[in-house]
Amino acid sequence: MAYHGATYPKVMRWLSFFEGKKRLEDVWRTSLSEMLQRLELPRSGRIGKEGILDVEKAIHQEKILLIRSLMRYESKVTQDVLRVYLSRYEIKNLVNLVLSFVYHRPGSILYELGKGFRVQPPFVNDLKDLKELQSFLLGTPYYRLAQQIFPEIEKTGESFGLEVRLYEMFLESLVEAVRRSGEWDAWRETLLFGIEMERIMFVARMKFGYRRSAEEVLAYFPAVFEERGYWRRLLNSESLEEFIRLLPSSLGLTGGENLQKLSQIIQQRVVTLLWPMVRRAGSARFLGAFLVIQEIMTQNWQIALEAQRYKLPWEEVSPFIVEGGGHVVF
Repeated sequence: MAYHGATYPKVMRWLSFFEGKKRLEDVWRTSLSEMLQRLELPRSGRIGKEGILDVEKAIHQEKILLIRSLMRYESKVTQDVLRVYLSRYEIKNLVNLVLSFVYHRPGSILYELGKGFRVQPPFVNDLKDLKELQSFLLGTPYYRLAQQIFPEIEKTGESFGLEVRLYEMFLESLVEAVRRSGEWDAWRETLLFGIEMERIMFVARMKFGYRRSAEEVLAYFPAVFEERGYWRRLLNSESLEEFIRLLPSSLGLTGGENLQKLSQIIQQRVVTLLWPMVRRAGSARFLGAFLVIQEIMTQNWQIALEAQRYKLPWEEVSPFIVEGGGHVVF
């Protein structure tokens, strides 16, 4: 049995805080010092005075706190799904540590994840290089991968292969947790659907942005949700228009989109499709839909913060903001 109804008020409070293009425009228009004073995250209260990265970290940290709070009200199998979802931040911590050692950049962003995670402060605070990090990872799911790939990273300074393989580990663990939950259809239609759209956008960037071959991408990107043949057909597309024609018709794409706009359009369609499910208190679909939508809403804030940092005109930024479902009031 799941207890999603108890989490509904927390979810709606979060969405009412982060949803809305007008709020984002207000963020863009304020100075950094004013923003730090006015931004009232519900619980974390950990914004420093060092810059926009502090704000970005605080938003993500608040999201982690919220998800951990939701876990207290859920069944064990749903807790397992949420715990695997949070492991994305453990992966972010690991990648940020690797990059800090390779490029000798102290002070990387690291998230506090709470009980059940090892790659987080304060446990990693005294690590000094990749060798110490590799030893530290002994006993974690990441150790064997670190053994394989850390020596190459030390030589090349390239972490892309590590990031993709860690993400694939995350996907495999998430699918396994969802299967155990007994609510496959609900999670598949929401959380796994949102992640599959992330995969599609990744493939589009690799194919048409970085001009990688199908073989290069598939070597890093074994399929979890679909047959490899589907991804190969996408990667063998001769043009972006052909690529778009192969995407699910539910996305409502016309084929005339450019690569720059494709991501925003797909995300907007995902929010439009999933937003009604957030209204279904007591359903696993509402929880899965929330996890996808909050990720997109967080990206909106990052776009607004980056625009503020580089003094970009709001008219240039606004088209890339994904609109929420609107009228979220609690």
